[in-house]
Amino acid sequence: MDRIDMNKFEQKIALNESLVEKSQLITCIEDFSNEIFDYFNGYKIVEKFSNLNFQFDKLLHSSLLFIKTHFF
Repeated sequence: MDRIDMNKFEQKIALNESLVEKSQLITCIEDFSNEIFDYFNGYKIVEKFSNLNFQFDKLLHSSLLFIKTHFF
């Protein structure tokens, strides 16, 4: 392979790796960007994400937050 072909090959590998990373599913709340919560009010956050995983349930049922969201 000459130098130009090798560069194209390396670029193609990098692109494929990037596409694979982007196609992975979000499987837990830690994978979400924090900005997503700017679009929901407190009730919707509790409604949509309760029982999603242990960490979020723990956060929801912590003392001060639980009092504020007990209506759910």
